[in-house]
Amino acid sequence: MTRCCFYGVGFCMFVGTVLASGCASSARTDARVVQAAVAATAPATAPAPLASKIFNYADLTARASDIGEHRGIFRSPTATLDELEIHMTTLKAGLEPHAPHRHPYEEMVVLKEGTLEVTIEGKTSRMTGDSVMFFAPNDLHGWKNVGTTPAVYWVITWKTPKTAAVR
Repeated sequence: MTRCCFYGVGFCMFVGTVLASGCASSARTDARVVQAAVAATAPATAPAPLASKIFNYADLTARASDIGEHRGIFRSPTATLDELEIHMTTLKAGLEPHAPHRHPYEEMVVLKEGTLEVTIEGKTSRMTGDSVMFFAPNDLHGWKNVGTTPAVYWVITWKTPKTAAVR
C-alpha cells in the first residue's frame, strides 16, 4: 500500500478497504479498482480562463421577461478572477429588476440610457445615462427605473479568493 500513498491517506484507506474486502481477485481487477479510486478522488477540471474576445451586441441573444430583456454576455473565470460575469438589461419604465438585496461580491452597473433611482444602505439617489454605480460587498442595494423610457445598463460582477460569505 505504500506505493498508493502518493494519492493521500484517504485514498490509501479506500483502496486498502476495497482490496481487503476481496473485490480484487486478479491483477486486472486490482488495476481497475485503483483507476476507479483515482478518478473518484481526482479534483474536478476547472473551466479554462476566459480568452480575449469581442462580444458584439448583435450576436447576444435577448431573453424577454416581464420587466424587459436580459442579454447574457459571459460568466467565466479569468486569468486573475475566480469569476467575471457581465450581462445587459433593458428595464421597462416604472419597474425594478428585483427587491433590494446584498451579496458577498462587488458589483458595478453602467447605465447606458435612462433614469434609475438607486438605494444603497437606505440612501436614495438618481442616476442618468452614462453613469456608473458601484456596490461594495454586503451593502443592501437596489434600483428602479423612474424614467418614462426603458433603462439600458450593464451589470458587472467579479469574485476572487477574497470574496467572503454574506454575513
